[in-house]
Amino acid sequence: MIALKEKIQNPFNDFLDWVNEEEIEVEAIIEAIKSILDIIEKKRKLIDNKESLEKDIAKLQEGKSTIKSLLNFKSKKEDLIERENEKSKVSFSSFIF
Repeated sequence: MIALKEKIQNPFNDFLDWVNEEEIEVEAIIEAIKSILDIIEKKRKLIDNKESLEKDIAKLQEGKSTIKSLLNFKSKKEDLIERENEKSKVSFSSFIF
């Protein structure tokens, strides 16, 4: 009687294990996609920042603006960049389990 009980397995336990493994895989895929989207967003921000700096350099070379005005503007930009970095740190820490 005991030997027969050991040979028979409950198929629902196998199904439950399979479902749990699939859930873990789906969560990993979602996390990977979020990471990719985050990288794309950071790349876009860096490209925008680069374009902005190139425009500032072009204005300086054309004489339309002075270094002093750019320095004052840069400090405001740096404040915005620091705020964005702090926000990204907070949002990144919320994804860590």
